[in-house]
Amino acid sequence: MTSADHEAHAAPEYKFCPDCGARLSGGSRTIRHVQPTNGTDSWCVGSAITGVLALSVPLFGLTGLVAIILGFQGRFNIKETRLGGGGLAIFGIILGIVSAGLVLLPFLGLPRIGR
Repeated sequence: MTSADHEAHAAPEYKFCPDCGARLSGGSRTIRHVQPTNGTDSWCVGSAITGVLALSVPLFGLTGLVAIILGFQGRFNIKETRLGGGGLAIFGIILGIVSAGLVLLPFLGLPRIGR
């Protein structure tokens, strides 16, 4: 086998991604990298704080609703940005639901506790 034959049967050259080392097989294939960063998403923190406030100062269920909205937005953000705070978002969502439920309880016609 001559060197010309060897070059004809050689494996194709591959390029490698400088960020992760993934093999790129020619063409215009691009890899999107989301680098994990340290920190906590502010929407998740806001959800937890608003959820605690919702239990202490219900404000007709509005603070509970805000905690729920912030929590779901925070959960969406951490999937995109890979920040931390998922537990805080869930905590805020749960407290928001409990707060809204306590505000709506008298309007549902259910008997009051302590009668």
